[in-house]
Amino acid sequence: MRPMAEEKGRGLQFPYDARRAHDVCLRGLEADASLARVGRRVALGVQQGMILPAMDVIPEFGRSAREDDEAVLREVEALLGRFAVTAMISRFEGFAQNLLLQRRFVEALLRQDKLSMSHTEFLQTFKRVQNELRSTSLALLPELIVQKPSSELAAKTVWLKGFYAIRKCLIHRQGIVQMEDVGDGYELRVAWPGPRIYGAGVEIERVPHEVPVGHGVESRFETRETVWKVGEVIRFTSRECQFAAFAISQLATQLFVDFEVEMTPRTHQLDELSRAGSQSE
Repeated sequence: MRPMAEEKGRGLQFPYDARRAHDVCLRGLEADASLARVGRRVALGVQQGMILPAMDVIPEFGRSAREDDEAVLREVEALLGRFAVTAMISRFEGFAQNLLLQRRFVEALLRQDKLSMSHTEFLQTFKRVQNELRSTSLALLPELIVQKPSSELAAKTVWLKGFYAIRKCLIHRQGIVQMEDVGDGYELRVAWPGPRIYGAGVEIERVPHEVPVGHGVESRFETRETVWKVGEVIRFTSRECQFAAFAISQLATQLFVDFEVEMTPRTHQLDELSRAGSQSE
């Protein structure tokens, strides 16, 4: 199915454009998770004295640039973890916005019983979507994209409220939890799932890890809650960033699956319009 604007240009190709948007989102999440891992490696290098601040002969801002650099290096894992998580949430938001635009484009064509729209009509549709996005928080965005979510999507969407709260705090309050972040309570609570590995009942967080003879290694998929009190600083280790990437990728995939299920019958209607138009020519 390829509805398009009347002017020359590439039209919407469903489901290929939706699948491409999903793939781009997942590749981006992989890059963000990798950035967090790099932060961990740099932090280990600093601890072992293998990484030193640059000594470039350039004007430097700050009263003690070298000391500032050393302080940043000591915090590099947390700083890159914060950046990575913020980027992950924004990537998901961009992906969701892409799906919403595709949905509204197809719906506009079906309302008019045609396969293309003028450039002006396309801009009007685009502006309507932008207005929807401005009036809708990230936590509610999936409800615009999928009208009848599956139980799987409904369960995963619960994670979004926490992610949205984290991003607002990281961007607007430097990660320092304040009353705006906690609502009625005095804590910001966020929960998301992740695969965890156990040996002899003990979680394995680092390798190598010795497992007693006679005990095996097992993997479990668990949801854990993280809590920050008012005044505390949100920090993410590299490991926590991997869990965040895993959870957001699961949510993006489930949203894509539900979106494709709902939109396929609508695109079939456009295919019927196309066949009817061909027969009448």
